[in-house]
Amino acid sequence: MTIAALLAVVTVSAQGPQRGQMTAEQQEERRKERIEAMDKAVNLTDEEKAKVNEIFKNTDEKTRELFQSEDREANRAKMQELRDEQAKQLTEVLGEERYKKYEESFPQQGPGGQRDGERGERGERPRQRE
Repeated sequence: MTIAALLAVVTVSAQGPQRGQMTAEQQEERRKERIEAMDKAVNLTDEEKAKVNEIFKNTDEKTRELFQSEDREANRAKMQELRDEQAKQLTEVLGEERYKKYEESFPQQGPGGQRDGERGERGERPRQRE
């Protein structure tokens, strides 16, 4: 009985993050890609890269904590607060002009993770042709 319980714990632990969540390694790789893109857009110094990495890392950790909750509606509001806080922190590091330039370099995601322009006029997905 004890062996079966131990095996169950090991099996659950080996499964890793829940569906839809990135591993720590995936998050780190994503942060690096985002910093490279930001560097390309606004030419970051090494000090700025370190500060931006910390901002992204802190946001990732807070986001992961939010996904532990099942209350999707509350999470949506909290996610917006996290995005707003991250934008404020990035503006403090880059300055308003460079942050605006960075923002303009990348299309914003709309509802459902779609990039702007990927939905119809009323926010609908484009219809498939038959």
